[in-house]
Amino acid sequence: MLLGIEWTINNILCLIAMIIFVWMGSMIGYSKIIETIQQFRVWKAQVDAGADLVDATKELMDKT
Repeated sequence: MLLGIEWTINNILCLIAMIIFVWMGSMIGYSKIIETIQQFRVWKAQVDAGADLVDATKELMDKT
């Protein structure tokens, strides 16, 4: 199956990223990854709304 893949830089980087993400998902747990993504979305929304970067980051760290 891998013999038909063209080994370009993009394909190699995607393969490495996929390995890392699968490893993180299996070691940390899918629910924790989803929770972290949601926390960063809230943080980004706060920063986009004009909140101070330091205060938004401190609030994010206090929640974890």
